[in-house]
Amino acid sequence: MNKAKTLNIDDALAAEIGQLAIDLDKFSEDEDTYEYWDYVDDPEESIRSTKSQILNGKLDSIKEYIQLFIEADSLSDPSVAEALIRRLDEVKRNINEQNPTSSPYKQVGEQNDSEPKDA
Repeated sequence: MNKAKTLNIDDALAAEIGQLAIDLDKFSEDEDTYEYWDYVDDPEESIRSTKSQILNGKLDSIKEYIQLFIEADSLSDPSVAEALIRRLDEVKRNINEQNPTSSPYKQVGEQNDSEPKDA
């Protein structure tokens, strides 16, 4: 069962999650262009997949991906990556506030992020 379907999300949060997924996709394309185009056939599907990850509580892998670029010191503007991580944390807080009993996030960290990732 898809947990995202049971979440209560107001229009503002839904819009923020959608925009965040777009911004994460753009970050990936900008910072890892060749890898992005090797794996992404349909950018719209990539954005939908990222949005689904966010709604299903799978933020650790997204944050780890961004953190790799920060640690490699390969970004022209690290503040963009840091802002994305802050926005992910804010979305997580907002989902928890709007869904105190059915949030896909545990009180201590994300759940289900240790599941195997699709290749």
